[in-house]
This record gives sequence, structure tokens and C-alpha cells, in this order.
Amino acid sequence: MDKNSNRPGYKMTKAGWIPEDWIISTLGKSEHFLTSGSRGWSQYYCDRGELFVRITNLSRESINLDYADCRFVKLPSNGSEGTRTTLNAGDILVSITADLGIIGYFSSEEPYPRAYVNQHVALLRILDTKIYSKFVAYQLAAPRAQKRFRQITDQGAKAGLNLSSIRSFPVAFPSLAEQEGIAEVLECWDRAIRVVERKIEKKREIKKGLMQQLLTGKRRLPGFGTDYHEAHEELEERRIPEGWKEVRLGEVVAIKKGDQLNRLDQTDNGDYPVLNGGIQPLGYTDRWNTEANKITISEGGNSCGFVSFNKERFWCGGHCYALDENEVMTEKNFLYQYLKYKQSEIMRLRVGSGLPNIQKKTLEQFSFSFPELPEQKAIAGVLAAADGEIGALERKLGALREQKRFLLNNLVTGTIRLPEFRRELP
Repeated sequence: MDKNSNRPGYKMTKAGWIPEDWIISTLGKSEHFLTSGSRGWSQYYCDRGELFVRITNLSRESINLDYADCRFVKLPSNGSEGTRTTLNAGDILVSITADLGIIGYFSSEEPYPRAYVNQHVALLRILDTKIYSKFVAYQLAAPRAQKRFRQITDQGAKAGLNLSSIRSFPVAFPSLAEQEGIAEVLECWDRAIRVVERKIEKKREIKKGLMQQLLTGKRRLPGFGTDYHEAHEELEERRIPEGWKEVRLGEVVAIKKGDQLNRLDQTDNGDYPVLNGGIQPLGYTDRWNTEANKITISEGGNSCGFVSFNKERFWCGGHCYALDENEVMTEKNFLYQYLKYKQSEIMRLRVGSGLPNIQKKTLEQFSFSFPELPEQKAIAGVLAAADGEIGALERKLGALREQKRFLLNNLVTGTIRLPEFRRELP
């Protein structure tokens, strides 16, 4: 049931319950420009040029564009399609095929000031001066509007959203001042989220550098021998750091393959995760067959070779290896960090095409070099400290995202009003 249902000072509309002083309308009733991108622009792809916005650049986490995977185009000077599909600051983007209703917002602070949309993205430009487009973008990204997009999808719209559907989409509007106030609050949380995301990215880069130096012996911690400089690699390709030794994985761990668990024995809310090849648990169960604090390596599937460390008891499936380390030779946390560092090499051990897998005997022959236990523990301590900093930031990020979801869900529906816009009931 809607939180605002039968609440004094609220009214029922086709967009749901909203405050009595808000108005209900549709996107098409406002002065606007709406279009979708052009087809067949692959001939204009280039390494450098103007940004070509695709669904890949939209995210359900934020209305801000995602630039992790960018495509660029260079258009001919006499083309007209570029003029029609050029993005302006304040434009709203809506995915109209495949995953429908992902919302983006093109601001004046984008790193790519000139950009176009492709055929899977609609461009909505609000021209009405009484409507703040960023508020509209946030409202369309909120759960209530997203539920409506899902309903459109469930009705069998295989071709996706058409422009008429977008024009008829209901939107609730407070005063322009309240629209701007709501958008400002939500943008404040978005900025805080971006700051923490950048900090996490930076910390991960720092940790990556530490791993490259410490896990190869190129840099040694104080009291553990001299650095193994890159210059030595040019002279002796197989040279290992002083005091380190080279072994095969099977010499320092016992590699055990798990047991397949029937689907009927898995639940959605069991106490123990079922690890069976993928990166995430396959499911959950009320039973376990492997103790906590174990390193696992995926045995089969597209992610075979993925290394993880499991801090709780779990069910080790038939496509998963659990490692029992020799505590006299290896320190568990060091071994995990080292294998994680070598994960890409381990993944290249896969064989087969239909269902790729890594053979146990091949994994046992995987060779690597490592120091004595005291240095292993020291290195593991440094990397664990880095993980701790990253983990703390990730928890902060999770909290900020949860707060943002709460505010997004409640502010754009009027369930919560900003103090300066609250109305006292008679």
C-alpha cells in the first residue's frame, strides 16, 4: 500500500498519492522536444570524437552518466542527423529497448560537452520554464515510475518504449522552487557517492601497486632482504628474490573438489551459501560441507579460475575447489592475496569450449614463488590493512546509496517534504 494512502493533505492521481498542492500531468503536456537516436552510425565510429551515448552509459544506480565504456563518433560536416540528436545540458535520457526505463541526465559539467544518442536511447528536452528537468529525471528514476516502466515491459512491448508512451507518462509536479530544492538534496547525495566511489577507485589502485611490488619481491618490507629490482628481470628471467623459493601449488595446499548439491536442497534463505563455479553464490542451503576461512577457486563455467576467500561455512559444489593450505609453509591470507594477484593467469589454465573448466592436476602444477612465513605474514598484514580501508569505504558507499534510495523514493512522491515546503493542516 502507498505510504500516502488516505493520508490527510494528499490526493489520489494516476501517478499515485501526491500532496494536494502538487499537480499531475504528463510529459507530453509540457513544452518539450522528444526524439530517439539515429541508426547505422557504426560507419562513423572512431577512437576520438564526440561521445555516442548508448544504454551502456546509463545506470540504475544514478541519473549521472557512466563513462566506463564509451564509444565515439566523427560525423560528416554536412550531416543533419547530428543536429537532431545532439545533447544539450539539462536533457533527460530514457532507454527505450531491451532494459526499459533506465534514466540519465546530461548536465553542463559532463567531461564530453558534445554528445549524441543512439537509436536505443530517447532524448527528452523540457522547454517549459516552470519545470526543472533534473527533478523530472529523478522522479522517473524513482521506484514508483520504475514500477510503471516494468508494467509496460510486462505487457509484452518487445519492441520497447515508443515516444508516445514517454509523452503519456504521468509526472507529479510541486512548485518550481520545491522541484529545485528536491533535486538539490538528491544531487548532494549523488556528489557524496561519487566522492566515495573515487576514493575506493584510488585505494584499489594503491593496493594493486602494493601487490605488484610486494608479491613479486620487487620491494621488500624492512628487515626482509633487499629489493628485487626490475633491472634483474632483464638479466635473469627466472631469478626469484633472495630468500624466496619456487613451488607448485599442489606442494603447499591440498586441492579438494566439492560435492554437487541438488537444486531441491537449496533455498533462498538458507544459512550457508552454495559455491559452485560462479563469482556469486549459486544459492543457499541449511547444510555445509566446508569450514569457514577457506580459499576457493572456481572449477568450471565462464568464471573458472576465480579466486575468493570465504569467511563463513559454506557448501562447496561440484564445480568448486577448496584449498587446505600447509600451515608450516604458507600463511592463509598471504596465499589468498597471491592467488588473487595471479587470478588472470589461473583463469588461462581453462580447457574446453562448451563448459570450460580447470583440471585439478593442472591447478596443482601451477608454479609460484613465495618467501618464508614471517615475510608472508608481514606482506599479508599490509595488504589486509589496504583491504580494511577499502572495506570501510565500501560500507560508507552502501550507506550513502541506501540513504539516497530512501530520499529518492520519498521526496519525489511528496511523502517527505522539505521543511520550507511543508504545509500545516488545519
